[in-house]
Amino acid sequence: MTYTEGQIQGILITSASPKFQIVNVSNDRGWEPRYNITIRVPKQMIASLVRALEHLNINGQLIRERGRRLDTILIRRRMDILRICDIFPPNVPTKSKGWTKFIRLMEKVRNGEHMNNDSRYEFEMIKNEEDRRERET
Repeated sequence: MTYTEGQIQGILITSASPKFQIVNVSNDRGWEPRYNITIRVPKQMIASLVRALEHLNINGQLIRERGRRLDTILIRRRMDILRICDIFPPNVPTKSKGWTKFIRLMEKVRNGEHMNNDSRYEFEMIKNEEDRRERET
């Protein structure tokens, strides 16, 4: 069994968590964005979800967790994450509240804005603005 795009959207809404960090590195800019998406689903769903994601040209790393009923798919490559952002439905309640912020930040990465020397401030403003909104609600 393989999943349709609509079913994959439902799985992302209920079981995926995005992560976006700004880390200090020793390059010209002094910083770099790091991002990934983890999808935790029951073992019965893993094989068909991996096939469905591969059908959409999204590759992830399967992390088996012994003694748990849930395994993890870790997606790190920029193009794969941007494909997920493209199919992720807008303005829906999700397991992780950070999707709106994550998609905004990844759009800046898609446009190459993370390559500008002075863009770190803009990235941090988006991160902090969304964090403030989440705390207020």
